[in-house]
Amino acid sequence: DFSEAVVIASVANNSNAAQIGLQPGDVIVAINDKQVQKTSDLEFLSRQRRRLFWKLSINRKGQIFNSVFGG
Repeated sequence: DFSEAVVIASVANNSNAAQIGLQPGDVIVAINDKQVQKTSDLEFLSRQRRRLFWKLSINRKGQIFNSVFGG
């Protein structure tokens, strides 16, 4: 159930989101194994502390996959 989730509406060409493979309609389920239910969760987790790498758990058309990026 994704009634409370962060859904990617669009992805700009050459953006960080495009570079890590996000697509419109993707649902961000978790960041660094912390559940994301709304955009404020996403903002809060992204400000926590600088990380070398980030792990996004994404639901795309019912399949969950992870994308790791950073550096």
